[in-house]
Amino acid sequence: MTTTAPPIVPYVLAYSEELVPQRLTFREHRPSGGPRLEFVDPRRSDWVDGVLRARVRTHQRGSVRWKRLNTRRQWECLAKGWCQVCKRPAAQSDGRLPWLLTERVYQPIGEDRLGTTAPPTCRDCIPLSLQMCPQLSSAPLLCTVAAAEPVGVLGDLFRDGPDGEAIEAQRNVYVGWDEFARLTDVLAKLAVVELRDMRPEPLP
Repeated sequence: MTTTAPPIVPYVLAYSEELVPQRLTFREHRPSGGPRLEFVDPRRSDWVDGVLRARVRTHQRGSVRWKRLNTRRQWECLAKGWCQVCKRPAAQSDGRLPWLLTERVYQPIGEDRLGTTAPPTCRDCIPLSLQMCPQLSSAPLLCTVAAAEPVGVLGDLFRDGPDGEAIEAQRNVYVGWDEFARLTDVLAKLAVVELRDMRPEPLP
């Protein structure tokens, strides 16, 4: 009897048992003296570069969420230049990073500027990704980049309600690192980078 091999699960994807409730509140903080979004039971590890990051587990248990990225693994791949599929360093021998993109993974980050939440994909994993990923079935773009500069986060904005209640105001919003007034109100779900010196390449 012929059996079908299970699909390879990219390192960056989320699993159902990794998702946890985000219990949020607003509290007054010094020296700013204004309310700031935080977890009801705050931990020092909640904060990354001054922004509140969504909590997730990283044990890779449960069913695969094929359309959702694990917040911590996505952040890790972008920060370290790891391949989103195999977790190995994605850089080529010339130091450039290969990136496999579609229009859906771009975020407007200013006039004539685009950012992405998608981590790089190493050369070895590109053919498999093109074959297996449904999102890459429509007009994929392959390029190499000189660098990926952190520019902000993609997350949910909250407003301060009665008695510090955190009320969701807007979902999946880009907030740049220079938007200080909004950084105190956002729960960051994904890091956003701007790709520098993009050079298109033919698909394999």
